[in-house]
Amino acid sequence: MNKENNLSWRLDRYNNIQKVYEFLKENRNELNQIQEITEIPRPTLYRIANADMTKLKNIKWESINTLAKLSDEKYVDKTLGDRPEVVAKTIGLLVDERITGNDELAIALRKIIKSDPLIMATIAELIAKRTN
Repeated sequence: MNKENNLSWRLDRYNNIQKVYEFLKENRNELNQIQEITEIPRPTLYRIANADMTKLKNIKWESINTLAKLSDEKYVDKTLGDRPEVVAKTIGLLVDERITGNDELAIALRKIIKSDPLIMATIAELIAKRTN
């Protein structure tokens, strides 16, 4: 098994530094709102958004982690749309249909998938790609 197959599926959305870099580049016009939400000083946000990727390793881990979580939240909100409960219920039914059985593993898998918004958003995105 190669190294890439051992990596978490979450890494498909980039590592946290790459995720934050892309997030701030895409949301450059919203740095004031991001600063209010995260309480990270605007100059720091501006520096991250305009830095070379190699220089981002010097940014505090707390800032990178906070911004990565905000990026994930925005991704989930965007992907699940204005009625996330409907999408979650639909995906929940699909999960119940595909992961059958009442053994401990099947029950745990269903619970984990249904309780993680990032997993739900990723599944919703895959479904949307298949139907388009």
